[in-house]
Amino acid sequence: MQGVGFRPFIYRLAQKYNLQGEVSNGTGGVYFYFNGDPSIASTLVDEINTCKPANAIITSIETTAVVDKVYADFDIANSHFEKDHTAICPDFAICKECKDEMMSSTNRRYMYPFITCTQCGPRLSIIQRLPYDRDNTSMIDFEMCSECLSEYSDIDDRRYYSQTNSCPTCGVQITLQNGNGEPLQNDMNTILEALRRGEIIAVKGIGGYLFLCDASLPSAIQLLRDRKHRKAKPFAIMVKNEVVLHQLVQYEDHQYQVMASSVAPIVICRIKDKKNGLIHYDGIAPDLDYLGVMFPNTGLLVLLSESYPNPLICTSANMSGSPIYYKEEEIKSDLSHIYDILLSHNRSIIMPQDDSVMKFSHFYQQKILLRRSRGLAPNVWTDSQMSRQQIERLALGADLKNTFALTKNDNLYLSQYLGDQSSYETQQAYINTLHHYTRLVSTEIQEKVMDANPMYFVNAIANDKLSDISATKIQHHKAHFYSVLFEHGLIDSKQQILGVVWDGVGYGDDNQIWGGEFFEYSDMTMNRVGHFEYFNYLLGDAMSLQPRIAALAFFHDYQNGQSLISKKFSDKEWQYYTKLLANPSNVKTCSVGRIFDAIASILDIVNTNDYEGQAAMMLEQLAMNFYLINGLDAIKKSYLIGISKDNVVSLQKLKQDVLSEVAAGIDKAYIAAKFHYSLVVLIDRMAEGYDHVAMSGGVFQNGLLVDLAIHHLSGKQTLYFNKSVSPNDENIALGQMAYSLTFKNQQQCA
Repeated sequence: MQGVGFRPFIYRLAQKYNLQGEVSNGTGGVYFYFNGDPSIASTLVDEINTCKPANAIITSIETTAVVDKVYADFDIANSHFEKDHTAICPDFAICKECKDEMMSSTNRRYMYPFITCTQCGPRLSIIQRLPYDRDNTSMIDFEMCSECLSEYSDIDDRRYYSQTNSCPTCGVQITLQNGNGEPLQNDMNTILEALRRGEIIAVKGIGGYLFLCDASLPSAIQLLRDRKHRKAKPFAIMVKNEVVLHQLVQYEDHQYQVMASSVAPIVICRIKDKKNGLIHYDGIAPDLDYLGVMFPNTGLLVLLSESYPNPLICTSANMSGSPIYYKEEEIKSDLSHIYDILLSHNRSIIMPQDDSVMKFSHFYQQKILLRRSRGLAPNVWTDSQMSRQQIERLALGADLKNTFALTKNDNLYLSQYLGDQSSYETQQAYINTLHHYTRLVSTEIQEKVMDANPMYFVNAIANDKLSDISATKIQHHKAHFYSVLFEHGLIDSKQQILGVVWDGVGYGDDNQIWGGEFFEYSDMTMNRVGHFEYFNYLLGDAMSLQPRIAALAFFHDYQNGQSLISKKFSDKEWQYYTKLLANPSNVKTCSVGRIFDAIASILDIVNTNDYEGQAAMMLEQLAMNFYLINGLDAIKKSYLIGISKDNVVSLQKLKQDVLSEVAAGIDKAYIAAKFHYSLVVLIDRMAEGYDHVAMSGGVFQNGLLVDLAIHHLSGKQTLYFNKSVSPNDENIALGQMAYSLTFKNQQQCA
């Protein structure tokens, strides 16, 4: 609860009830001592829970009588942290009060872009060490002027103990340069004119640099795509207010509320009308009916948005596949060919992070996290399970969409999104972030928990740098399932829970590529109880990059399948791939993610992905358009998906029926919708005899699939989805840690 104004809140509460005592921060949380009758304690607890600061998260409140001590008045006492103090606070977007002050010409912080208070501003991104005090952050470089110091010291001021407090007199200063590093006049008009000309602006945000350009100019958008080598992956749009948001997309009140919250994530919303001409939709999100939208989360971005008439593209400053840039010298040396103007400042970023991204399913508004980072990370769980084994652990996570997890005392910490570990830059970012976290929480790792995949880069790190630390391994999809169980407090459940874990790829216990799994969990035992039948796994990662290869592997054993697929390849390619299939590898897959790719390709939606997950997204969109017109009950008949006695899901009839309907010219949207419905019918059949069903894995980023599951299954079973972490591989580290905290050794998990 550090960094959210909790001690001043308690002080004012004590004043309200005329209490004598003290409040302080400590290793276990906030300590509130007072002289008074025990009966008032319950009143205080109720008011603390009801009126706590907006960004405070209370995990528990304990009240107890202590040794008598008479207090003369009420004070905020010095913090008493042990060396293993472990409170870490996420960054907060600019609050309404600070924004209003910044835009008020009579306020002394008028147009000052680094305005903050106890309820907003950087936290994680500027922490060098704990506890979170100014001297332990990059704000140490800025000595407060007398007016700021007066606010900081005044218990009745909302900037009391605000560690980021500053103003134009004593605070952070901006600099403006062109792409050649030559200084420009610090004038907003310089930036605005550049945006009007279609130029690219690099802006230092709260967790790293961002690229901005005019979202209404096709030439500016194409220039950004060309320079970033980002062919078709959609960009996010930054809008200044709800009026503009309402013009661009459809949204519900809770979507607006989360966008306007201290998290201020990118939220995926359905486009309202592409013909309104407000922005260049086709350039921003080619072929998509959805748009990622966000409000400005810092004072600097607010000033830019308020000053410019059009919405702005806002995307991480990097090359595709590399982490966000956050050091001025590095962006100038590596990315100066992308931007035309660099808008920077002299407050150092210690811990970089991307924007968080989420969406809500259309029909049932189920929240689905797609990327958990700024404003949400790090997550901290305090759980009784953790006291079972007082061992400090590191869970390494997965190579894709990586996060890692650490334990210290009774706390579990899950890092922010760290990207795909396929490049040297992301690998170094992983190492640096891990080192920073272990230093922050004073963790001395005694055990490492890792995926069973021997080829993971993060595992190689552990084997290299932590070679003398004992290791526990857990299969990838079991970790997905454990993440849901942990989030919903089901680890100790005695009831049987069905786990449905579908994704693109995961190394299986039988050395095959899993991704279409059914598990059963009960009484701390997990077993694989079913899976999709295996099919050929061709050319490794190439299969996920080219849905046409997935279609070939999936449909090749049917004559009409080959006739539909062959036209997707050149003659030379066709000869090569059919030769591969004639001498198949021993490696097979049951990946539902690859089945989505195969269906998307056979329908000629996407044959080659320009970005990860494109085929699955387009297939979902096509099916969604059918259900939007016809409703969730429109499909009455599913593709027949057989289940053998040993719960292997047969796909032969599905393949035959899909190919027959494609050849017959059946509406592609109907086929896509029927395919989604068929998957839910399969879950329904597998869930017979279960009262609880948990779903995880990257496939469950599909909002339509989630809606169909809720619509058709929720009356029969209690359904569980990931809630504070993404269903994709970001949750692997949490699942790994949940497993290791529950079991003493790997053999206890079947």
